[in-house]
Amino acid sequence: MVTKPVEEQGGLMPDLIEQLFMTNRDLEVREQARTFVDDEITARSSDLEGSTVPELDLARSFGKHGWFGLTIPTRYDGIGAGQVAKTAVLEAISQVSPPMGYLFQAYYLGVAKILHHGTDVQQGRWLPAIARGDCLPTIAVTEPGAGGNIGQTRATAERRGDTYVLNGVGLARKTFVGGSHNGADLHGVIARTPGTSGIAGLTALVVEADRPGVVLGEPRVIDGFSFGDVGFEDCEVPASNLIGAEGEGMYVAQASSTLYGRLNLAAVGLGIMSRVLDGTVRFLKQRPLHPDARSLDQLQVNQQKLGKMQSLYMSTRTDVYAAAAGRDRGWDGVELDAALNNAKLQSYVRGQELVALAKDIHSAYGLVGALPRDAVYLDHLISPAGTPDFQRYRLFQHAMGTERSSWSARFPAQVQESSEL
Repeated sequence: MVTKPVEEQGGLMPDLIEQLFMTNRDLEVREQARTFVDDEITARSSDLEGSTVPELDLARSFGKHGWFGLTIPTRYDGIGAGQVAKTAVLEAISQVSPPMGYLFQAYYLGVAKILHHGTDVQQGRWLPAIARGDCLPTIAVTEPGAGGNIGQTRATAERRGDTYVLNGVGLARKTFVGGSHNGADLHGVIARTPGTSGIAGLTALVVEADRPGVVLGEPRVIDGFSFGDVGFEDCEVPASNLIGAEGEGMYVAQASSTLYGRLNLAAVGLGIMSRVLDGTVRFLKQRPLHPDARSLDQLQVNQQKLGKMQSLYMSTRTDVYAAAAGRDRGWDGVELDAALNNAKLQSYVRGQELVALAKDIHSAYGLVGALPRDAVYLDHLISPAGTPDFQRYRLFQHAMGTERSSWSARFPAQVQESSEL
């Protein structure tokens, strides 16, 4: 196998990661993703920086090239790959354009609810459309009045015959909906049936974006990626759009969060770390200390900082791909839950440390374009997806042996139809 030089891989030791975690199918998917990124994203990445207009074309391009079908079975027109392949694709996208990495992962969250909880009819209706790129699905869970505590959900879904009437405005509207204004076709909504409290009263519905009563708020956009508000005013949804049974909304939400969200965000953070590391290596090689002196990489203080950055990246990449491989190999239980939580946590925490070291090395040049500005997305986008203290709390529960549920055991990994080419 021919591998690129270490400096072209963001400091990665590719043979180790590939041999430990990646199948031939995963490697081919990664190369296809890199080609797609080169052809479709690289030339547009500079145009996206600073854009406050939701990017529409690339969202559709992801779909038309089949990327949303990565973990969808081939019988539904998907690729039938797994979490390692998806992680590799997300990392490749985020190395070039973190906002488009966030957009890709946001729509991929919408796949899980149908893939793991949908009926055969629902899967046959929506999964092929998603795999072909004809349908872009979101999850709409978080509310301003509840934050990460979905047990406090206020949006309501009242059953009236063969219809649910969905209402959620003001503090009951859905907020931070990834891809809300990038052409989303389908929202996976968690709402409360009237007269209930806590998680037992939560129900999941799939709501078409063009259905009367769906209200988009003002777009909230960073570099083409939207994560705005979606409200509902007397929105009538057929009961056939119910995902799972009434009262199972928490499980549907966790399927997206546990099986996809944690690894998704970890992979985007990993791509950012790689991009910043690559940029720092180039800066150290090219920037002379004095016109007639050594380059900055000859200074011991910079060697120590770059060495630390390399260690942070390698450790994080191992954690992320190990958790992804665990999902693909059918592992479940509290140990995998802990690995998924830790992968997301370390991608954020180590990423922050890596970015801080890069800023130290670049000094003032980091303010004028020498340091990739996407480093700020670790602050602006990963944090709203969940405070790292939540992951730490879950790991505390793991250490104490007090976990009340193993979400990965509740939602077995999808059986891949082919793990080798």
